[in-house]
Amino acid sequence: MPNPESFEDIQNMSIDDISDIPLTPKGTYIVLVKGMPEQGTSSQKQTPFWQYKFTAIEALPDVDRDALAEVGGLQALELEHAFYQVPKALPMFRDALRVMGFKGISVKEAVAESPGKQLKVHVSHRPTDRRDGTKGLRAEIDAFLAV
Repeated sequence: MPNPESFEDIQNMSIDDISDIPLTPKGTYIVLVKGMPEQGTSSQKQTPFWQYKFTAIEALPDVDRDALAEVGGLQALELEHAFYQVPKALPMFRDALRVMGFKGISVKEAVAESPGKQLKVHVSHRPTDRRDGTKGLRAEIDAFLAV
């Protein structure tokens, strides 16, 4: 897909030249927490969440190097994860905060101090149903690990 630089470029593109965004290759990455998480609510159920973004700094041996090159390398990856603030999802959020090195402080304090923290994340590919009824794959972070 051509790399449009402006809204006008996008308007002048053929729809046939627009391709799917390549999936982040499966495997484990060492990442840094990129800034403060964004707070939001899900569109359907209005569930509150914190959306974390991560900067990949190293791909571990379980990442396919050819697939990584195809997506543009580490610098092209856009890794993020939404931690929903509901009882069922809190253990994963707690575990992520723990691998960032937090213990014995409030969630609010840990979130405030999380930018720049280093951790490992594991990315998997999960089948998903698109809203138009077709099937697809989605890359998602499914585990948070200590460095």
